[in-house]
Amino acid sequence: MQCGIQDVTRECVVAGRRVASCVDHVFLRTGAAGALHTFTVTHKVADHYITGMTADINLQATISLPRACLNNKGVIKRLTDTSWQELLKCNDPIEIYNSIVKIFDDIYEACTFQCTQNNKRDSQLWVNKNLQNELEKRDLLFRKWKSHPDNHNFRLAYTRHRNYTNKLIKKTKNEYQKKKIIDCNGDMRKIWNNINNWLGRNKMSVDSVIEKYMLQDKSKSGVSDGFCDTFTKEIENIKGQHQCQNLFLDRKMYVRESDVSFRFKKVQPYDVLRVIENMDCCKASGSDGVRVRDLKLVKHEISPVIAHFVNLSFKTGLYPNELKVAIIRPIYKNGSHKEFTNYRPIAILNVINKIVEKIIVSQITSFIENNQIISNVQHGFRPNRSTATALSEFVDYVNNELNEQKIVFAIFVDFKKAFDTLDHDGLLQSMMECGLRGPINTWFREYLRGRQLAVSVCGTKSRKGNIKYGVPTGSVYGPVGYIMHVNSMPNVIKKCKSFMYADDTCIVYSGTVQDRIQEAMQEDFDNVVRWAHDNGILINIDKTKCIPILSPFNKTKIINIKIKGHSYDCLHRAHANCNCVHIEMVQSYKYLGLIVDDRFSWIPHVDSVCNKLRSILGKLHYLKYMATRGTMYLVYHSLADAVISYGLGAYGLTFPVHLNKIKSLQIRILKLLVDYNVKKSLGGDYEKLFKLCKVLPVEYKLRMVIIMEQFGKTDHKHERKYAYQTRASKQPKLIVPKTKNYYGKRTRRWLTPVYSNELPHDLLHTVQSKKHLKSLLRRHYLSLCP
Repeated sequence: MQCGIQDVTRECVVAGRRVASCVDHVFLRTGAAGALHTFTVTHKVADHYITGMTADINLQATISLPRACLNNKGVIKRLTDTSWQELLKCNDPIEIYNSIVKIFDDIYEACTFQCTQNNKRDSQLWVNKNLQNELEKRDLLFRKWKSHPDNHNFRLAYTRHRNYTNKLIKKTKNEYQKKKIIDCNGDMRKIWNNINNWLGRNKMSVDSVIEKYMLQDKSKSGVSDGFCDTFTKEIENIKGQHQCQNLFLDRKMYVRESDVSFRFKKVQPYDVLRVIENMDCCKASGSDGVRVRDLKLVKHEISPVIAHFVNLSFKTGLYPNELKVAIIRPIYKNGSHKEFTNYRPIAILNVINKIVEKIIVSQITSFIENNQIISNVQHGFRPNRSTATALSEFVDYVNNELNEQKIVFAIFVDFKKAFDTLDHDGLLQSMMECGLRGPINTWFREYLRGRQLAVSVCGTKSRKGNIKYGVPTGSVYGPVGYIMHVNSMPNVIKKCKSFMYADDTCIVYSGTVQDRIQEAMQEDFDNVVRWAHDNGILINIDKTKCIPILSPFNKTKIINIKIKGHSYDCLHRAHANCNCVHIEMVQSYKYLGLIVDDRFSWIPHVDSVCNKLRSILGKLHYLKYMATRGTMYLVYHSLADAVISYGLGAYGLTFPVHLNKIKSLQIRILKLLVDYNVKKSLGGDYEKLFKLCKVLPVEYKLRMVIIMEQFGKTDHKHERKYAYQTRASKQPKLIVPKTKNYYGKRTRRWLTPVYSNELPHDLLHTVQSKKHLKSLLRRHYLSLCP
């Protein structure tokens, strides 16, 4: 909207002449303005007059819609007064569960009330009861002074308490921010969300995204039902591509059945109590509405009841249908916001179901690990194994082969919806082969049968959809069940070496003759395809990639290695009239979060790490004006240090010139953690910040990772023998093997003795535990910093 101004708004002298000018337009951005009036204040403030505009705007009062609220104090009182002993006399697990849910439902219903008022002060989560009392006292003193403006004592009392309150607000807010970072437990997604919230860059909620893009021409029930149909039919369509019952392989040839059988141990109340204590109160409740925070209130009273329920469920083979229902929340991935297929389903399971799963899965994990049932190739979801161990073995193997001047060829296999497309019968058979026979197998058959999902959108739930395939999404059992199902796959790989982390599978072969590499890789990949066919899994050929890795000094051109991704129909026809496509050959591939390139130089991944650190640097630049130094240190260790540390034992083996890029960004971030006077005292030598901030530079972190990785292992630790007494024999060193090129100097067999020999002789001989070694190494490397 616009309105002209007739009065003079500027008077000044230009080139010896007095001139006057005016603003001829004023723009007002509003959608509900009535009459507009402009004005000019002709009192000279600077070289211009103050101009303004008034608008008659009819503002409508915002009406707060009533919403259901829960009186938590009432819930606590009623739960503590509830007697749970009667449920211990019941011998029906379904009746026990229904009784537990009914007790909670009755309490929630009795403590629910309608509320419309929203106190902004209470909505600030960092405002505690003590601060709220001080704020109310401050407001009271202000009202007293306002009533008696000439009273000096009232004014002084208010001013003093206001200053005290302002300091208390800052202190309370900083303590809250610090606690929020600590509570994230290294979860980078939660840390980023907290930082963005502090900076006012809030992401749209799940419901806000759907409401903005999908509820324009559809109802809430229509959208939720659409998501339900999409998520259920997507899996059925994938399974529809593979309905063949003719098997390629004899199962007895590649399956090694366990000689021992699993025996269920009776669940004790302290087992349930330990699980409840470790659960996160912030997790959403499932379809039955039972909250974690309420279970924790009566954890000592309800633990015997849940233990009794689990034991009865295992004994009778019965499992409540309500515990098989998952609430699905659609999370936007990419592409058009209006397409159902561009959303990822995130499952919310019932709290009691999670407790039951954790108890039973802990027994299963102990059984399969103690009896060494799972293949050593598998690193996913196993104790003392992780992506770090998988990457370490993969990188060490490749470097050893490149040291021998061989060509390394790798295929990264991608399975299509691996967890969601497993046949339940095949999964139960695999569990039986791993030793889970008899009652436990019968119980899991009932546990997997008749599972359902319901999509929740903007408070509206869809109709229930049936889940016929796959392990339960978001469950504790899902990953363990999957690794038991794929445990036989490494046995069909005869010539190549395989590395697995859950469904991330890599097949590697090395050699000097391309024809032999081609033959071995094609044969083993075909065996993997046949195994996938027989076990009800589909391979996504479009996302399966291969990469040749060779030294830059090796001038061999890769021309003969072309691996075909045969379809199931082609294999049934014995390759007759084969029109199958070749697996795409790429120059780099992201494997377990690290970018592997065809020269094994790690330069692309170092650049990726640097980009992430620059993003963190930008966030910290704004955050330093809002957070204390202690909070900034926590953010550094939670974000920047975590980004650097992940996979450092692999990509850190690149050339020092590339690691220096990361080191320079470390210094830039550390400069934000100290004040101006500290930086000035360093005289431009900012490498001193590492010791000052007690942060290890990236090259020392690499040494620490390699030595920690070899703790308790005897590999690569061979002491040099001396024929006679010398000064060197008093402090024996480890033998450093010879290498043929710089790839050999990146292997564990070379790095372990070299880095160990650099340490003081007494350091490694005084180690009591892995934690103690970490502390000693950190102290030693910090002492080496300038």
